[in-house]
Amino acid sequence: MAEEDATGVRHWNALAIGRLNAVIYAANPLLTLKFRRRVGYWPNIADPSRYHEKMYWRKAFDRNPLFGVFCDKLRTKQYIRERLPAIRIPETLWTGAEIDESVYALLTPRSILKSNCGSGQVLFPHEHARGYGFTRRTAWWWMLSRHGFKTYEPAYRQARRCLLIEEFHPAENSDPVDFYIRAADGKVLQVSLLTNNKREGKLVAYFDENGQRLKRMEDGSAFWLPPDYRPPETFSAAMDAARTLSRGVDYARFDFFSVDGELFAGEITVYPNAGLTRAGDDPATNIDTLTNLHWNLRTSHFMTMPQTGRLGRYQALLERQWGDRP
Repeated sequence: MAEEDATGVRHWNALAIGRLNAVIYAANPLLTLKFRRRVGYWPNIADPSRYHEKMYWRKAFDRNPLFGVFCDKLRTKQYIRERLPAIRIPETLWTGAEIDESVYALLTPRSILKSNCGSGQVLFPHEHARGYGFTRRTAWWWMLSRHGFKTYEPAYRQARRCLLIEEFHPAENSDPVDFYIRAADGKVLQVSLLTNNKREGKLVAYFDENGQRLKRMEDGSAFWLPPDYRPPETFSAAMDAARTLSRGVDYARFDFFSVDGELFAGEITVYPNAGLTRAGDDPATNIDTLTNLHWNLRTSHFMTMPQTGRLGRYQALLERQWGDRP
């Protein structure tokens, strides 16, 4: 009788999950089609088990208030400052809604222009040096655009819509190095190390938290750093900083950069690549699949906070469905 009851519960759960997936597909048809085209499969969003499904689930259900902080560059700086008061953070030189000639005069070879409320919206010195007209038009477009709308990244809606000018530290004695650190609740999962990031000649390599290179992730193209490359001395400090910042967060990407031996804190990314990279199956050769081994949605804000109404029933459904699933 117990086995029959368990079978009935599993059947009911599967039916409820199937119906919820249909609702999510119908509510977000373009995003779901984009997911199928870019990622490579039709997602099970209601009961996610793969990396990209979890990212879609985060967009649809998880309203962690920290996500709104992380999607706002100015608030992210304050978040980092409160938790790591000793780490260097690029100084904000100006904030405002538009660029005029007096503001453009603040842009020098040692400053950059950013949008506070969007990812990838930055002008480095060699770019804003193209002139006032180009810079003003670019900033105007940033303020007009709704970042994350097409790929449904809802936490960006909470970010203050403004521009900022930030101090820039050009490397003088070595290539600048960026650390993109994927971490989950105090644990570093893996690191993307980039030299000359967002510039000509960018090179990349993947490492674990101990600085050991994950060479099986690479495909042998010229895109990768030389085989004998060694991370800078700031690597260990960046790992410690990421562990501190990630405590209490089920998963995010924590960015740092190193210039001539000095470590700076950067941004925190809630939706890396909008969760729309190509899927892989082998954690030894695919960075997202490796991440997924350590991303536990049981520790997410949605699952750890009491939910009410339909969301409460869905939370209970997931708890039954997941059971002892690792």
